[in-house]
Amino acid sequence: MQQAVCPRCGSSADVRTIGELFDMMNSARDNAMQARQSRQQGPYPGPGQGSGPGYTFAGTGYSDYGQNDQYQHRQQYENARGGDFGQDIANDVMGSALGFLGKAIGRRMQQAMETRMTQAQQHSEQSRAEQAAIVERHPDLRSCLRDKVVFLEGGSRVVPVSEIRSPVTMAQADALVDRLRAP
Repeated sequence: MQQAVCPRCGSSADVRTIGELFDMMNSARDNAMQARQSRQQGPYPGPGQGSGPGYTFAGTGYSDYGQNDQYQHRQQYENARGGDFGQDIANDVMGSALGFLGKAIGRRMQQAMETRMTQAQQHSEQSRAEQAAIVERHPDLRSCLRDKVVFLEGGSRVVPVSEIRSPVTMAQADALVDRLRAP
């Protein structure tokens, strides 16, 4: 099978089928989504998932900062507490309340993130199904990566990729092919 030639640059080196172009776009989108997920999770795993800086090994008296370090900090904390028993209780209650509040906010943020990710995955699956239908209906649709244009194999007309709105729907693809076939 002979490689299609771009009507703009006259080369076949950077010409891809529309299916190959969709695969490249999907790969880039998937990589961006994975990068976004890893940035939102943070650089270190949570407790129980490994040890990063500052994680203690429960019950051992060891931490990443040295043996018995956690006990030294506890001793300093207890020495720093004043003699006002009522104030100490109030501080403990406030600290606990803020801890619960922080956990609740964290759970809501996690739920919102999971909802957004689920919606994005559903949208991606729908988009891929639409792309597969476009590839099946228009097997002669090609793209030149060098000139960033779309054309029909053997045709002379081109449409810049920048004029194509993403995600591409079947209606858009049909209109694009009609435009490329117009006299």
